[in-house]
Amino acid sequence: MNKLTLCALSVIISTSTFATELPLLKQKDNIQTTSVGFVELDGVRYEKVVVGNAVKAKQSSINSFARTLVSQPGLYQGDMLKRGKLSRIERISGNLYISSDDAAAINELAKMHNLDVSYNQGNKAILKAPQGKELVSLLKALKADKRIKMANLERISNKMQPE
Repeated sequence: MNKLTLCALSVIISTSTFATELPLLKQKDNIQTTSVGFVELDGVRYEKVVVGNAVKAKQSSINSFARTLVSQPGLYQGDMLKRGKLSRIERISGNLYISSDDAAAINELAKMHNLDVSYNQGNKAILKAPQGKELVSLLKALKADKRIKMANLERISNKMQPE
């Protein structure tokens, strides 16, 4: 038992010495965000945020169009969302993924809602909403249509970005 204790102690001491000699990994800087409201998307409540220097841009008069979009309730192309304090920030691209049984229905809906068809392959399509269009009401309208099987809004995050 005494030999086992000495062996365990030597392993602990050697690993702690080895660990102190390794360089520390650099951690990414925390991104400063400011909440500008809340939005509900697919039954989940998201916090609408502005990142870093965008807070100053919001207060300046340089980009009035972006400033009005950030202050408006709803969800627009370019908005950033967070689900909770520890979640990743997701940017709304304005792309909608659509699936339907009828391929012609996708083109009809795109014309009806003033959307651009970015990609169309059979019964699946990617539609692009114009700048300034409110996306939550658009998504609800598409999901309510009986011709549409599936409609999702694209959210871009750095989830798959290497550390």
